[in-house]
Amino acid sequence: MRAALSARTRRLLRSTPLRAVPPLLVLSFALTLPALAQAPHASGGPTMDDLTATHQDANTDRIVGGVDATPGKWPSMVALIMKPPGKPARFFCGGTAIGSRWILTAAHCAAAMRADPAASYFVREGTQDLGSTESRDIQVVEIVVNDAYVPDRTLNDVALLKLKHPVSAPRQKLMPQSLITPMLSAGRTSTVIGFGLTTENGSVSRHLKEVDIPIIDQPACTQVYGADRITAANFCAGATDKDSCQGDSGGPLFLASNTGEQIQAGVVSWGKGCGAKGFYGVYASVGNFDAWIRQHVSDASFADASTRPAEAASNLTQGAASSSHPAGMAQVHIDIIEGKTFKVDSFIQVRVSSSVSGALVVFNENSDGTAYQLYPSKTFPGPDGSTEAAAIEAGKELRIPSPVQYDKGYRFQIQPPLGLNRLIAIVVPEKGKINRIIASHSDGGKIRDLALVISLIADEVDDDSSRGAVGGQITDRGSADVSYDIVN
Repeated sequence: MRAALSARTRRLLRSTPLRAVPPLLVLSFALTLPALAQAPHASGGPTMDDLTATHQDANTDRIVGGVDATPGKWPSMVALIMKPPGKPARFFCGGTAIGSRWILTAAHCAAAMRADPAASYFVREGTQDLGSTESRDIQVVEIVVNDAYVPDRTLNDVALLKLKHPVSAPRQKLMPQSLITPMLSAGRTSTVIGFGLTTENGSVSRHLKEVDIPIIDQPACTQVYGADRITAANFCAGATDKDSCQGDSGGPLFLASNTGEQIQAGVVSWGKGCGAKGFYGVYASVGNFDAWIRQHVSDASFADASTRPAEAASNLTQGAASSSHPAGMAQVHIDIIEGKTFKVDSFIQVRVSSSVSGALVVFNENSDGTAYQLYPSKTFPGPDGSTEAAAIEAGKELRIPSPVQYDKGYRFQIQPPLGLNRLIAIVVPEKGKINRIIASHSDGGKIRDLALVISLIADEVDDDSSRGAVGGQITDRGSADVSYDIVN
């Protein structure tokens, strides 16, 4: 057993909301889970045969006009799998992990599941290749279709799936209702991903695809499909030869924030044709269902309005929100495994992933406006033991504390001040001056102006003329944040 932390280290961390603690005794127990919860099937939507009819050949491509997603991107994406009695398993829709045991998908996918209760249903997570042996399947135990779902017009097309076990994927950050107007604007480029067809009535692929498409203004969308089918609950996006298609249903549409973080704004719903001229894809608006999602998924993560440190982080990714190719930008994800609301003295583990390799630094912003450098630090150094820089590899998840420390019982313990706190992860190209900035805050001391520290890092990145953003497409650095509440 490892000895307790030194008295000096305990003093350094006592005033922060997270601190390291010596090994803990961990107990485990089993739960008996209920059978898959069912509800009456709403008529008028597609059947499971409709959804799976185009997915019999898994050796070709999907998403119209798209390209293969690279490792480390879109880690919250999942595939929905059905296993009929005595028949092979089949993929039928997409979804995203938005809670430790919750998946967001389309209501028409979930309604088809309820109508065929003889089959077993799973989500496949942790892969961009449906044929991968490294993916993990988790059983669906409850289906929650939005009460206002109208199948014959495909309105309010959102649903939630509860899982038997927690996902290992990070929670996908969602668009709140308050950001619909500023973010979901006509002409802005979005990204849609999925395992759907690359051509209408075409064949399928085992590889995850991505494509950048413009948001269409609501009047133009209404003119094409009619006011009875286009409401505040949905919106259009797409272009000729660039679109989502059959098989992408339930999957996500993203918009890049000012810091380059991908926020889920839509759920693939329906459309006439795939990439057909004059017709667009229709997406359920995630922000419109903000309250409904929060009601069912207590640990769902929604984007916040920018504050000073977040604005400073945007210096790293100038032009991210207006990029014409947001899918090509680097992606960083940060998540707290245990959720987002914690009592004082509880324990947490943080996970970070990135689509690019580089130097990682994680800051904690306290509710009183002060901050400290959480990682790397003298208590929790980087993988090589250094406090000057912590390297993260593209496509690899990094946990704080590390698996070695976790196995020895070390944890972060929640401490006051109470209120809303935030973790900010930044990945930048490794560089001597940046490493020195990171090292100067590795003692866990209080940072009174976090925005200034982040700006200094951004300035050093920009000084390297051989790297950086081209046309708003940031490919070598990124940032992300996650908020959490500390309560009594």
